Amino acid sequence: PCTPQRFLGFLKTHCEQAQPGVELFAHGRVGEWCQRWLEWLRTEHELKASTLAVYTHGVLAVSSYACTLLDDPSACPTSQLLNLRRQAESIAKQVRQANGW
Repeated sequence: PCTPQRFLGFLKTHCEQAQPGVELFAHGRVGEWCQRWLEWLRTEHELKASTLAVYTHGVLAVSSYACTLLDDPSACPTSQLLNLRRQAESIAKQVRQANGW
């Protein structure tokens, strides 16, 4: 499955969202849920920071689209998703530099 489907599956199984759909990507808690998902992916599946950055980008892209469906797009909670992606990219860069890449 693609990143948004994986994220929705996580929301269903770990965040008590019985009917996950595109509207959850514009929910005020999407950043919190994404952070929980990334922590779960990192600890349970040992994914690299670069992979987490790509996954965060996927959630951010769908979130940006979902926000266009809102009556008030300025209420879109993308700033936390942007910060999560920046953090993952920064960690990935540090790892690459430490490995001489």
